[in-house]
Amino acid sequence: MLPILWFAAPLMLKVLFGERFVPATSAFRWLLVAATVWSLGSIVISGLRGFGYPGMSTVARFSAAVVTAIALLILLPSFGITGAAVASLMGYSVMLLLALFGFLRRRRLGLWDCLRPQRKDLPIDSLRSLRAFAFLKTTEEAPRTL
Repeated sequence: MLPILWFAAPLMLKVLFGERFVPATSAFRWLLVAATVWSLGSIVISGLRGFGYPGMSTVARFSAAVVTAIALLILLPSFGITGAAVASLMGYSVMLLLALFGFLRRRRLGLWDCLRPQRKDLPIDSLRSLRAFAFLKTTEEAPRTL
């Protein structure tokens, strides 16, 4: 969806907010990328919390806030709203990288191990379990003869 939204950004701003918002297209595009990075980071942070490492998720989020604040101080005066959008992207990127690094280190995984599709990822196992469940259901419903 990101490429479609990227190219449709000026039209979206014009339709939703009017002609006066079209100059904000650059900032909107940066924020689209930032939202994607933030989403990925949130997924990894949920994994950290789920596996019992809430401290690492706190470090990642706090570091992101510090990077965003510093980047805002530097970029906002020169680049305005686009600078603010880039600062957000920088902060979210730091959050993602720290969370991902912490997750991989704590779980003793390689990045390729997480990204490479594996046989256990395929839904064939769930289909087998559904079939087994259906088999049990038909045997329970069979009339009993004594």
